[in-house]
Parts: sequence; C-alpha cells; structure tokens
Amino acid sequence: RRELKEMEQKGLIIRPHGKAVLNVGFADKNAVFSQRENVASLVKDKLALEAVKNCITDGKVVFLDASSTAMHTVKYLDNFSDLIVITSGIKTLLELSKTSIKHYSTGGMAMTASSSLVGQSAIDTINSYNADVCFVSCNGVSDEGFVTDSSIAENDVRNPEERVFDALKSEYFNEGFL
Repeated sequence: RRELKEMEQKGLIIRPHGKAVLNVGFADKNAVFSQRENVASLVKDKLALEAVKNCITDGKVVFLDASSTAMHTVKYLDNFSDLIVITSGIKTLLELSKTSIKHYSTGGMAMTASSSLVGQSAIDTINSYNADVCFVSCNGVSDEGFVTDSSIAENDVRNPEERVFDALKSEYFNEGFL
C-alpha cells in the first residue's frame, strides 16, 4: 500500500475506487526512451540484479528487449563468460558495446521514440537463435493473465525457453495489445 501511495504521488499511477491504474500519459511505452529510462531507476536496477542473479550462468544465450528495464541488466552481465546477448534495443546495444560481451542486434526498422528495432527482419533474427533466457518488459497484465504491451510491433519477441518478466508493479494495472 505504501508503494502504491508513493507511485501515485510521483504520477506513475492513478488510484480510482480502491484499485491502481497506470498513468498512461506518464509511462507510455511509446514515449521517448530518454524520458522513460530514468523513471524508477532504482527499482529497475534491483529487478535487473535479481533477475541476473537468479537466471544467468556462463554460456547462456540471452535476449534483451528494447525496454529501459532490460537495458539495466547490461551492467550485471559482464562478469559472466561465454554469454551471447541479442537485443532489439538500440540504447541497449550501445550499452553492450561498452562491454566485452558478445552481442548481436536483431536489425529491423528503427522506432526512434522507443529506441527499438522491429519488423519481420527483427523477428527472423530472434527466431534464428535459441535464447535460454529472455528479459522482456510490458505495459501490464490483462484480467486473464496475458502480458500486454502498447506496441503491436514489439509484441513478437517473446518465445524463449525461460522468460524473466520484469514489469514494474505499477505496470500490472494497464491493458494494452495482446
């Protein structure tokens, strides 16, 4: 409850009638990436560190989507050996280029505002790898439990052996494209 109150005070959520709803105007996934990358930065760092500690071992093939939360995982990956990282995130690719991690871009059409790569060529690249772990973000979870996103173009990247669902708590209250 305290966390919800803090998120409401920061403008991340709206709390009508005993529930919490993502403030879409504030946290729009299609908003300029630079506006989103530092929102809840400490929470994203904590999620990234816990996910890496629990899911990554030497030799894994890892997919990182274009989310700002997935980008936060990069700083925790450099201590592993023989990792391969594939990403659809333009800024994530730039962060990976500062490390010794073997990394690949999905290629595809660049969506400037979200700093993501999308389209059939990105999907084909993703499908050509067998990712062991996939870090994806989302805008919310539907009442039926389906992960949702505000961008149809970014929904086709979720098919690995193991998924790490890195939604911020405030994102559980919004429904987007399935």
